[in-house]
Amino acid sequence: ANFCREVCRVWVENNPVQHGARVVLMDLDRAFDRVDHKTLTQTMKEEQVNPAWRKLIQDYLSNRTYQVRLGGTITPTICHIQAGVPQGSVLGPTLFNVHTCHVPQPTRQNTKIIMYADDIAVMAQGLMASDKLQLSLEKITSWAAETNIGINPQKCQAVLISKR
Repeated sequence: ANFCREVCRVWVENNPVQHGARVVLMDLDRAFDRVDHKTLTQTMKEEQVNPAWRKLIQDYLSNRTYQVRLGGTITPTICHIQAGVPQGSVLGPTLFNVHTCHVPQPTRQNTKIIMYADDIAVMAQGLMASDKLQLSLEKITSWAAETNIGINPQKCQAVLISKR
């Protein structure tokens, strides 16, 4: 609900000009499961997170395992978790936000990005709004591929907002 409110607030504050606005709502596919631990550690280093905190997070994420229980039966295989942040944990959302802090920001005027967890709204307005939007979407798609975060096209939507 807060994400939707923020998108609406930004739109109202920037009241689209006569050419309208275009918005693409994107969903990052299984994003919390795909956070690469090495990439996260590198991002924390680039963002100058205290080395003691980085070490604590590395220890927190390393050597995590799981087993599967189906009914009353537990599989004998212990699987090691290679990526992802613990969902339902206090740190999970914060670690994901750190991981996504390098999502490319728009460089064109009248273009904005709003993020909440694994949802991204890209908004562009004015002349050439479609071109501005396309440029931002290409940059985000490249970032997602580089960081092994997928985009779920079935959950993405494009919206045209205009005055009539």
